[in-house]
Amino acid sequence: MNAIHVTDYGTPAPMHLTDVPTPHAAPGELLIATRAIGVNPLDLKLASGAMRQMMPLHFPWTPGLDVAGVVEHVGKGVTGFTVGDEVYGMIAGGAYAEKVAAPAALFAHKPSALSFVEAASLATVLQTAWQALMTVGDLQAGQRVLIHGASGGVGTLAVQLARAAGAHVLATTSPDTADLVRDLGADEVLNSRDLAALSQTEPVDLLLDAAGLGQPDLYRLIRRGGRFISITLPTHDALAAENGIEAHKLTTRGSRETLDAVRPLLESGQVKPQVFQTYPLSETAAAWQRQAQPGVRGKIVLIPDGTPA
Repeated sequence: MNAIHVTDYGTPAPMHLTDVPTPHAAPGELLIATRAIGVNPLDLKLASGAMRQMMPLHFPWTPGLDVAGVVEHVGKGVTGFTVGDEVYGMIAGGAYAEKVAAPAALFAHKPSALSFVEAASLATVLQTAWQALMTVGDLQAGQRVLIHGASGGVGTLAVQLARAAGAHVLATTSPDTADLVRDLGADEVLNSRDLAALSQTEPVDLLLDAAGLGQPDLYRLIRRGGRFISITLPTHDALAAENGIEAHKLTTRGSRETLDAVRPLLESGQVKPQVFQTYPLSETAAAWQRQAQPGVRGKIVLIPDGTPA
C-alpha cells in the first residue's frame, strides 16, 4: 500500500509517496481502508521542526490524525464493529496512508448524513471544539461565548456547537471571512485584528482561543469567574488569577464518546462540515503549501489516489 513519508525537517518538508507494508489489526484495533484524511496545521508544524524539542519526529515519518474509511478487519476483543462498517476518528498519527490500524476506541460509525471527505474533515477539529466548549468549558444556554479565530477548522465548528447549545455567540475573524462566520450562526462578528474594539464588548462567560494570539488582552474580555480555553499556546496562570478567571490549555483526546455525543447535531444538520479543498494523497506537498497560506476556511482533505470519496 502507499503512504506519505516525510524524510526530514523543513519548510517545506521533503516528502514522497512510497510503498509500505500493510498494517495488521492487533487485539483491540481496527484495520481501516482509508477513504479520506484531514490535514491539520499541527502536521505542518511538526514537520517544520518548530516542535522538535517537545515532540521530536523519527524519520521516515507518516503524518496525519484524521481518517475516515471502511473497516477491513476487526481485531480480537473488539465489539460494536463489523467488516464493511463506515467509520471515522482521530488517531495518534500515521493517517496519511491507504490503510491504517488503530485502537477501535478512537473510532465511531460515520453519520449517514456525511460523506467520507466531510467526516475526515471533522475528526480532530470537532472533538477539539466539543471538548473545549462542553467538556472543559461547561457551556450553558444563555451564556456569552467568544470564539477567537472563528474561520479556521476548529473555529467554524465551535461557532456552530455554541449556537446549538443556545449560547450568545461572539466570533472574531478577518473582514473577508465575516460573512462565512455570520452564516454559521454567530450573533456578533468582530474584527480579530482590532483587540481595542473587542475591549468595548460586554464581558463573556467563556472564551475559546482558536487563533493563538493576544492572550493577555483576551483575558480581560472574560467576566470574573469565567473560563479561558486555549487550543494552541500555554496559558498564563498568574495573569488568569489576577483577572479572576480559570485558564485551561486543552489537549484534544480521541474519543468515541465525544463523536457519539455530537452525532445527533451532525445527522440533523445543526452542525455542518466546512471542507475548503481536496487533494489526492500523492499531492500532499501541494495541500500543505495551500494550508500554509492565508485564507483557508475550514479544512483541507486528502483522498488516496483512485479511491472514491
